[in-house]
Amino acid sequence: MLKKFFSKKQKQEQSQQKSAYIPGTILDDLYSGSSAGSAARFLDYYRGESIVYTPTNLILDAISSIDIIILDTKAEKKENQYIYDHKAIDLLKNPNPFENGELFTKSMLLNYIVTGNAYLKIIGGNQESRSEPVELHCLSPRYINIEANNYDGFPETYQYSNKYANEYKRASVNKRFYEDSTGNELTQLRNVNPFYNYSDLEGLSFFDAVESEILQYSAANQHNLALLKNQARPSGMLTYVGDTGPAAANQLNRVKENIKDNLTGPDNTGVPLFLSGDFKFTQLSQTMQDMDFATLKQQAFNSTFNALNIPLPMVSSETMTFSNMDSSKFAFYDNLVLQLLKQYLSFLNYSVLSRYDSKGLTFSFDPAGIQALESRKIENAHTLSKLDAVTDNEVRTAIGYPHLEQGGDVVYKPINEVPAGTDISTQNQQDTQAKSFKEDEIEALAKMSRCKDAQGHDIYSKEDLKDNVVKLFK
Repeated sequence: MLKKFFSKKQKQEQSQQKSAYIPGTILDDLYSGSSAGSAARFLDYYRGESIVYTPTNLILDAISSIDIIILDTKAEKKENQYIYDHKAIDLLKNPNPFENGELFTKSMLLNYIVTGNAYLKIIGGNQESRSEPVELHCLSPRYINIEANNYDGFPETYQYSNKYANEYKRASVNKRFYEDSTGNELTQLRNVNPFYNYSDLEGLSFFDAVESEILQYSAANQHNLALLKNQARPSGMLTYVGDTGPAAANQLNRVKENIKDNLTGPDNTGVPLFLSGDFKFTQLSQTMQDMDFATLKQQAFNSTFNALNIPLPMVSSETMTFSNMDSSKFAFYDNLVLQLLKQYLSFLNYSVLSRYDSKGLTFSFDPAGIQALESRKIENAHTLSKLDAVTDNEVRTAIGYPHLEQGGDVVYKPINEVPAGTDISTQNQQDTQAKSFKEDEIEALAKMSRCKDAQGHDIYSKEDLKDNVVKLFK
C-alpha cells in the first residue's frame, strides 16, 4: 500500500515539475482541455507575473475587508436578522494558532482564484457526527492529488504530499466527506470545470482563459529586460574591412573585449568607441517589432482584467477619471467581489456552519458595512423615499439608521390623491356645484333667522331653523 502511495506521490511531483512555470520562458505546449496538474503552474504565475499578482491581490483586499456575519432567516424583524456574536464567527476570526482570520480568508480565496481550487482541513469531528470544529487550515493545491472512485467517477481520495504524506478517504460511496486516519476532514471548494470527469477532478483557474496573454506578457518583459542588459537596443554594428589573418583575428578579439568591458550595461549606454584599423561603423535603429512589445503588454493587461470583470479605470491611469471611479467600484463589487464572497460563504455554510445548531442561520455580510457602496446606499434610500410605498423605518434601515419608535412604520400618501379610475374633471365639477348649493342654503338660513313680524318677534322659531340646518348638513 505504501509503495503504491509513494509511487503516486512521485508521479505527482514529476507532473508538477513538468508543468511548473519558469519565469522568463514560454511553455512549448500551452494548457488545453485539462486542469489536472495546473495548480503549480498558476501559483508560479501569481508569484512571478504582476499581471496575475495585481488583480488577485486587488480582489483579496476587497473581500477580506468585508466582515462575515450570520443572517437569521427566521427573524421576525429586519433589524434583528444579523447576528454578530457566534461560535462559528469566532472560529473564522481565529481559525488556528498560526494565522488570523484575514490571512486565512486570503489564503483560501487566493488558491480558489489562481488555481480554481481551495482545500479546507477541519480539525475536530466530521459531518456525520455534526460536532463543532476546533481548527481550520488551508492546504495548498500544489500538493494535492485527487484519485477518482471507480464506481461513480467522483473523488475517492485526496492525497496531500507536502512534507508529510497524508490521505483523506471518502467515508463511504454514498457520503461526500473525506477524512484521514485521525478523523480530520478535508473539503474542496472547486470552480466550475466543463471538462470535469474521473481524470480531471479539479476546477478551472480564473486565469485559465487568459494563460496565453500571461505568457505573452512574460515574454515581453523578458525581451525588454534582455534589451536593457544589452543597452536596451543594438546601438551599432562593427564590420572589419581589412585583410583577414592572425593579426586581424587578434585585433578583433581585443575589440570584442573592449566593447564588453566599456560599452555593455546601462551605465555605458551611448558611449562611443574609437578604434584604429579598417573598421566601419553602421548605425542601427530600433525596429517597429521591438516597439510593438509595449503595445503587446498593454493588450495582455487589458484582456486579463476584462476576463476577471475588473473595470480598467480602477487600475489604469489612462482610463481613470473622477466621474467614472464610483461606477467602476460599483461594477467591481457587483460583478466580482460580492459574487466571489457569496460562493465562499456558501462553501463555509456547508463545511463549517452546518456543524453547529444552525437551523435557519447562514453566513452572510451586511451591505451597510461596505464603504465602497456607501454613496449607492444613500442614492437608493433617496429613491425609496420618493416612492410613497415604503415607511420611514424601511428607508432608515437602507442607510443603517435605527428605527423610529413612533410613526416610523406608517406609509404616508399625498392628501390630494384620488382613487385610480376616477374622472377628475367630472368630480371637480360636482364638488364645485355642491359647494355653491350649500353656500346658497346657508345664506337663506341666515335671512330666515333675521325675519321679524310687526311686533318684532321671530317669524321662524329656533326649532324650524334647527330642522333646516340638519337637512342641509345631512
